Amino acid sequence: MSQIQNLRNFTVQVRNADNVIVGTGFVVSHTGEIVTCCHVIRDAGGQVAEGVEVNVYFPKARKQEQKAHTATVTACFLEHDDDVVVLQLDTITLPDGIEPAILGIAESSPGHKFKSFGYRRLQNYQGLPAEGKIVDFAESPGDRILHGDPVMLSSQHIDSGMSGSAVLDIERNLVVGVIAETWDSGGSEKDRDTSFAVDCRVLTFDPMCLQLADAAPTPQPTINSNPTGELPVSQPGIVLNLNNAPAPLEEWVGRVDFLKILNQDWVDPNCSIVGLIGFGGEGKSSLTRRWLENLLQDSSLPQPSGVFWWGFYEKNNVLEFLETALKFLVPGIDPYQLNWAEKVNFIHGMLKSGRYLFILDGLEVLQQQEGDDYGELTSLDLRDFLREFAAGEHKSFCLISSRAPLVVCQGNFAK
Repeated sequence: MSQIQNLRNFTVQVRNADNVIVGTGFVVSHTGEIVTCCHVIRDAGGQVAEGVEVNVYFPKARKQEQKAHTATVTACFLEHDDDVVVLQLDTITLPDGIEPAILGIAESSPGHKFKSFGYRRLQNYQGLPAEGKIVDFAESPGDRILHGDPVMLSSQHIDSGMSGSAVLDIERNLVVGVIAETWDSGGSEKDRDTSFAVDCRVLTFDPMCLQLADAAPTPQPTINSNPTGELPVSQPGIVLNLNNAPAPLEEWVGRVDFLKILNQDWVDPNCSIVGLIGFGGEGKSSLTRRWLENLLQDSSLPQPSGVFWWGFYEKNNVLEFLETALKFLVPGIDPYQLNWAEKVNFIHGMLKSGRYLFILDGLEVLQQQEGDDYGELTSLDLRDFLREFAAGEHKSFCLISSRAPLVVCQGNFAK
């Protein structure tokens, strides 16, 4: 069994303009997305609307200068009353010592024990753990329009200040809810330990579109899908961008050994980039397309979170490549608001949030074709991007086809 997630490693304080703690939140991505409650944002003095800024504080950040930040509302429900909101940290890299929560749906959690951590107060103590039982789903109140029924919790430890805290199902090791409300029993013994949470499944809906470990994300529109052939049959929830990919061949014979080698590279945790090198006309693009189709239909192989295909013969603009990749990984983002370094950092941060497959076809159009520099990339920015990709520290994978050898990557990641 894997080690239980450490709640304090992703829990943050939400503060008002005077730096007074008004609630709790928790980090949900390597790029600095934070989930909390709408009413916590209101208590911080802001309206629940995109662009509203609040103060957040990371007590577990290892460096003092990384503890205090601001965060901006980037996603909230306008026509539903689910008490959740997504914030974006003012940096796309997390403070040292902070790790995002791993999320799941609450459907399989009734009857399980849970743990939480939040900023309720007991005299001089503020920042306390909680534990209890996930009872089951309750019916939605008649005066609210919700994406999903609230999750009923039983715990003696939930009080004001815990709003926005994570509900960690310790039997499944997944954060399955967001504490939103505690019941005031008015001194009565009945239901005095009752609280309610928002099911994390709600976070998969537009415009939040967060990924859960045990549920397919809400399908997103495919960007520039290949119009010349049918998309391969894939597992539900896999986002495909087959920009300029060749049409699949109706018949395929041979090259079984090549396909097996690519499968081995795909599952090798020490292999981040593979180069498929050969003369023009040898069928590198068709082979890659066949391998992709086989991969997406083979349930015995790990499936990608998303597939991004880019044909450099058709589009050799590196900036356009990077901006399209960024919009693929973060739907709704405006890449024009970020400088080059921020785009690259954002992409590499997102690579850690899933198992993405990048296919870069026809890279030779951006490589030196002769002389001592044969194979060197003509774009230093693309070279640096691929070197960072090859450095690993993520589960994503890049397959490059080219007529020239790859000399862009350091280490033993490129083949």
